[in-house]
Amino acid sequence: MQPEHLAVALRPRGGWEALDLGFQMARQWWRPIWLAWLALYLPLAAVLLVAFENKWWTVLILLWLKPLFDRAVLHTVSRAVFGEVSGPLKTLRAVRDWLHPGLFLALTFFRFNTARSFTLPVAQLEKQTGRAARLRRAALGGRMRGYAVWLWLVCVHLEAVCAYALAALAGMLEPAAGQFIPAPEEVPSGLSFWESIRVLGWQDALYYIVAVSLIEPFYVSAGFALYLARRAMLEGWDIEIALRRMEDRLRASARGKGAGAAAAMLLALFLSIGPTEQAHAAPEAPAGTAGSCPAPAGWLAETYPA
Repeated sequence: MQPEHLAVALRPRGGWEALDLGFQMARQWWRPIWLAWLALYLPLAAVLLVAFENKWWTVLILLWLKPLFDRAVLHTVSRAVFGEVSGPLKTLRAVRDWLHPGLFLALTFFRFNTARSFTLPVAQLEKQTGRAARLRRAALGGRMRGYAVWLWLVCVHLEAVCAYALAALAGMLEPAAGQFIPAPEEVPSGLSFWESIRVLGWQDALYYIVAVSLIEPFYVSAGFALYLARRAMLEGWDIEIALRRMEDRLRASARGKGAGAAAAMLLALFLSIGPTEQAHAAPEAPAGTAGSCPAPAGWLAETYPA
């Protein structure tokens, strides 16, 4: 990553301000971000909807594979932040770049990491593994991990609110439509309330898919903004960027001054050569004359009378 190519104003920020920057980044580059998400998420969701009669398995598998889809979003937003806006096809072609390392751990031991959007750049962008990755995550999480956990908690509740809101809207528009969670009086006999939750239809799975597609890219972008803010604190990226830009201005100014000095030297040389050639071309005046211009009539007689 080249800090001087950043497309955002990088400076030390508080946690909440960094989260707001992440949401602004998602809004700024919404088209490539959501296209990359949908290009990977929707085909798999469609296959799972067809494969399982009980849509609970569809929702569970999509929920578990979130770290996989997050990597595509992070690849897109990180390229956009560093001045390279890539489309979904380019993101899919670069799958070997953003799929490794750390995907297996993200889907197993670290699946319930509540700060995964904040720590994901360590594995995906920095390519850190093992002990180096643990030390790196510990160093970065000194001040920002708490904000990352709050971000996860808020986004989880927003997903639930969106899913229930979509179910309620469908219920109001179509009274005969099924509900996302059946009312207690509608629970079939022999099934407990929690068992009935797992009996989901395709509409319920669709509500979940739409809700996650709306919220998850914001979650990944905000976590990446926390990562950038923390690196600016630890490594002084804002100072480094200012110094590099100052160096570029000084080099441009030096090149401009060098061109101006060369032009001034050429002009002085031309002016020095021009009169000399004219002097050699002019005829010499006769001896004893005051110049080539004649004196006024009567001047000599008045000055020296006979």
